[in-house]
Amino acid sequence: MCDHRINKISEFLVKIKFMKNNWFDKKWASVTPLIILFILFSIYVLAQFYFVECQEGATNCNPIKPAYIFSTPPTSNKLIEMDGKLVQFVQENGELIKDVKQDEIQIRKVIADRYNGRLAAMFLIAANVLFCFIAFFAFFFLIKKSLNYKFAGGLITLSFLIGFCLSSIDEMPLLKPFVTIIENFTGGISGILNVVKFTNSIGYAATITFVFTICSILYSGNSTADKNNTDNNNSESTSENEEQEENQIVLDKKLQYLSNKKGDLEIALYVATLLLIVGVLRANAISSWSLTFMTSETVEIAKNFLTNLTTILGGFFTLLLAITYLPAIYTIQQRGKTLLEDSLKDKVEPSDPLRKTEFTFSLKDSLPRILAIIAPFLTGPIADLLKKMLEP
Repeated sequence: MCDHRINKISEFLVKIKFMKNNWFDKKWASVTPLIILFILFSIYVLAQFYFVECQEGATNCNPIKPAYIFSTPPTSNKLIEMDGKLVQFVQENGELIKDVKQDEIQIRKVIADRYNGRLAAMFLIAANVLFCFIAFFAFFFLIKKSLNYKFAGGLITLSFLIGFCLSSIDEMPLLKPFVTIIENFTGGISGILNVVKFTNSIGYAATITFVFTICSILYSGNSTADKNNTDNNNSESTSENEEQEENQIVLDKKLQYLSNKKGDLEIALYVATLLLIVGVLRANAISSWSLTFMTSETVEIAKNFLTNLTTILGGFFTLLLAITYLPAIYTIQQRGKTLLEDSLKDKVEPSDPLRKTEFTFSLKDSLPRILAIIAPFLTGPIADLLKKMLEP
């Protein structure tokens, strides 16, 4: 029974490989934009259904009602009946103005701010999940390119398991109190903590998959080179000129292979950078949303704390990218240098002279990668600066 299932899985993977190899040569590849549009539209509809209209009880939220913001103001009594928690919260903190008209304006402003924060947070949560699955897709093919389909599928599955385990044990001691505020008052979502933990689990899985991708690229870094070297040693004896040409061809293949590995590392880095930037923006949006549930006296104090928290989160992501990518790219460069040094001893040079400088450090060439590494750290401060510039 087990062997039968394994055979079925193998057949399915072979079919996927066949479809992938033939996809770009077929006319049905032209429907790719429509597929992407359908996915985006589906996410939009689901987000509106669950977090704006609140049609299902899974998120346990009150629907967003624009009438609370701009329609004919109801009397205070009606507003208290509809939004008792909000008015009671404002009264308890001494912010309720006795004048009925001013009272309604104040309450409507609070509701509008909470709705704005809710929409921004829900958008970035959806974007974060979407970019996670885009990252899974990219990492899958990078791992498959270095190893095979079975390893790629197995490592991503393992990443999901680890991600959900980490999310289940992560109590979010710093952010949880602010998320709890969102759960308890009007304009929030009672199930927001579960939504955040689910998003965290997907983010953990994508980050772990990124590390697995880097490992798989390094693991296969010399496989083709070794194979080519063995094939060359076993070749029949030839003339000196022919042997020189063959050695040059082998050297070019090895250098091209290492160059491709450098390219794979860069793709993985850029995908991870984009993923982590969206993660920082998502945390920043949830933090800003929670501020709309606080009194005016505590907002400034909490804002400074949350700003530092977001900056530290971005710094951690930058550190993660640095300690993962930099040793990997250094290893590939050292392999290239060693290969060139050994070829010079045998008086063999690459056919393209530019190959000699490809595996040496260049600040100009490395600048995009440096910016990609520090981008998560800069995301929080830049986002706060833009918010201050856009504030009336």
